[in-house]
Amino acid sequence: MNDLYLELAPITAEAWAEIEAEAVAAVKANLAGRRLVDLRGPLGWQTSSINRR
Repeated sequence: MNDLYLELAPITAEAWAEIEAEAVAAVKANLAGRRLVDLRGPLGWQTSSINRR
């Protein structure tokens, strides 16, 4: 399924491949943090820290 109609954009196939590679790298970097951080409650990613004293 090609919902983006990439062939209609004035961008070469090589450029699309580079765009896709950058997007995959960015997503993997962001999702990798989910394995390292335990997120609890409704605060999620927007909360940088919580003082638990």
